[in-house]
Amino acid sequence: MKKKLSFALCLLFFAVFTGFSQEAGGGSSELSGELQMHFDLYRNAGSWNERLGILQEVVREAPAGVERFYLDVLQTMLTTYSSISGTQDLNTADSIAKITVEKLGEAKYSAAAADVNKVVTTVKDPVVRSAAMVALGQMQAKEYLPQIIQILNDTNGRPASQNRQSSEQLAYGAIVALDHFRDEAGYLPVFFAARSWYDERVKNQARQTLRKISTEPWDLLISVIKGVGYSIENKRDALQFLDESSAENGKKSEAANAALAQTWVIAAAGTLDRENLKDLRKVSIGMLGKYGAGDDSSYNLLERAYSGGDIDEKRAAINALAALADSQAVAILSRSLQAMNIKLADDVLTNSDRAITQALITALGKTGNSEAKPALNSVLNYDWTNAMKNLARANLQKIQ
Repeated sequence: MKKKLSFALCLLFFAVFTGFSQEAGGGSSELSGELQMHFDLYRNAGSWNERLGILQEVVREAPAGVERFYLDVLQTMLTTYSSISGTQDLNTADSIAKITVEKLGEAKYSAAAADVNKVVTTVKDPVVRSAAMVALGQMQAKEYLPQIIQILNDTNGRPASQNRQSSEQLAYGAIVALDHFRDEAGYLPVFFAARSWYDERVKNQARQTLRKISTEPWDLLISVIKGVGYSIENKRDALQFLDESSAENGKKSEAANAALAQTWVIAAAGTLDRENLKDLRKVSIGMLGKYGAGDDSSYNLLERAYSGGDIDEKRAAINALAALADSQAVAILSRSLQAMNIKLADDVLTNSDRAITQALITALGKTGNSEAKPALNSVLNYDWTNAMKNLARANLQKIQ
């Protein structure tokens, strides 16, 4: 009670000097008399704690037109921020900055955008910077969208052990800001945040935000697969997301075709890269079998995977060609089987080759395509084992 009475007396005292304060440059002509008195109190307070108390009082009262008051407080704080000394005063000033940017954001007071952005670039506290980014999103201040995207990109690429808590707070604020903007330019940074090193709170927010930014981000993800500035892991993540998505089969085939082509272009820097490329290749091959060839180049890529890959990649390519089952796929399988016939005749067939031959025969039968008959019949004309010839006969019977 005494505190409120004292505050009211201060207001009455400062009311006498309101006109003088405005002439001297304090506050804004847009402030009402009541808010001008509050601002005069704030500006002439003897400590940061007193300023915070005055601000909190205004927040509780929430008078009409208070947004301009919050902006005046923020501008005043920013002009002296660099000269603040002492941890306690700095923390109190940060609290003032956080309250004002949050209130300005809630009000969508876009006139304050430039000053709110100064909080992002000036204040060190990640919680306050995060709140400022969210406020910019609420204001739809799109001139600052590239900066927020860059902040999220930077934190995504930062090692998990480097200022983890600070980075997670900044990432969270950037993601929520991008949620408010709902601009497709923010989709990919949020996509990678959902798959980055952050804790579940940040990743869950990223996953929720993705659905709000775009429900059909297929071309954006394909641009990751085709782009030179993305890692093998980035490409794999984009491809797997597309595989599990509701995208039409044509988009999935396009993505798989692009990814498979990339595996022959990217230079592996070491063992890990080689393993990641192998995984990317196998996922791509499997998707082409499931969703169809992206275009005619898919067949060349599958044949290359068969010819140049290890036994797992060979089997994956064979299975994909069997699933495609068209003339081009049957032609590749037939050529591959004929190459095994020649190896047998030249007595250079390995045990691995025998296993692949069985897979080729089974795949040709699985196609159900009559164009596979000549290749299957050829097995009967070479010195294969009875078991292999019987396998060819059984698969011939599958073809009508």
